Amino acid sequence: MGRTPDASGFTVKEFYQAEHDFNFFLKVGATPPIDIIPALKYLPGPLAPWKAHVKKVRKTMKDLYLNNLFKEVKMKMERGMRTGCWMEKIIERRDGLDDEAREAVL
Repeated sequence: MGRTPDASGFTVKEFYQAEHDFNFFLKVGATPPIDIIPALKYLPGPLAPWKAHVKKVRKTMKDLYLNNLFKEVKMKMERGMRTGCWMEKIIERRDGLDDEAREAVL
């Protein structure tokens, strides 16, 4: 993983799929107006099909960033292999935080 020579690698495909799935929620009307009608948060899954999609996207994003990219960059940093990428900056900032704040970052 890491920087990849072409766009056919698994992580690249996984990244683009995760972004595509996330972008679905950015479309107007893709989900109900939960901010305006808070009671919608309490609808059960069968009456709120968007909830399953949200859970799937959340899991995909967490797996991609935390279980793949984050761990790989952290390992490379520990071996002294730095590229100056965005994830290195996140890790550096995260390492200086207390436990509760660290969990909130990643």
